[in-house]
Amino acid sequence: MHQLEEILSHYGVEGTVEGEGKGPLIKQIRFKPKPGTKIKNITSSVEDIAREMGVKNLRISNVCEGGCIGFEVANDVFQTVPLEDVLESDEAKNAKGALPISLGVKIDGT
Repeated sequence: MHQLEEILSHYGVEGTVEGEGKGPLIKQIRFKPKPGTKIKNITSSVEDIAREMGVKNLRISNVCEGGCIGFEVANDVFQTVPLEDVLESDEAKNAKGALPISLGVKIDGT
């Protein structure tokens, strides 16, 4: 059982961790709650969940694919994303438009 699943079970929230993604600034844990779970049951306990996870800040994003909730935790050390890597990515190379703009990477580092 994933640590987050165990912690959420303390608050009566059941479900499964569907995956994790780590970007240059944060790690996102994708959690799929059982049907009928109310988001407010989770968000009302966010400070306690963060304490049990041993993190200072925890952000909950309910906009994840597949009906998942994203739990976002700041990385201990932030990584620099070189502009060259962004500009040489497939997305930048295949961008349409007269003046494509590259601002960075997605939450999962891609």
